[in-house]
Amino acid sequence: FGSRPPQPQARPPLRCPRAALPSRAALSRAMLLLRAKQHALTQGRRGIATSVVRMGGAPPYLHMPPAPPPEFEPDGSAKKYPLHQPIWDHGYDWEHWSLLPAGVFHTVYYGDFAQDYPPYWAWLQKFPMWVVTPFLTLWAIVTMVVFQ
Repeated sequence: FGSRPPQPQARPPLRCPRAALPSRAALSRAMLLLRAKQHALTQGRRGIATSVVRMGGAPPYLHMPPAPPPEFEPDGSAKKYPLHQPIWDHGYDWEHWSLLPAGVFHTVYYGDFAQDYPPYWAWLQKFPMWVVTPFLTLWAIVTMVVFQ
């Protein structure tokens, strides 16, 4: 009746030999196997961020790439290429650059310049396509109704 419950005895810490612990190589191998298993499980699912060319898709281009760097001759002067088309001098100086597919594994950096177009097209193309399209569509519909 007056006795206290028995107190638990403190156990000595377990000591295991160093050879029983997994080696660094075994832990690395286990981590690689885990990553490979996770990668294999997610192969069937793709989203916008994973639809890159190396996975069989193309990335969504949300912005245009910058213009390419200028090229120079060995003497330091700017490199010039022969042109076989008219150059218009109308005051517009915009440039539109885009990446176009060329075959299966290549792309071409393509540039449109305002000097390549007559003044009316250069003026129209200085605006983004999403701004111009509604006005051109409305103009086409009105023209078709008037001249039908």
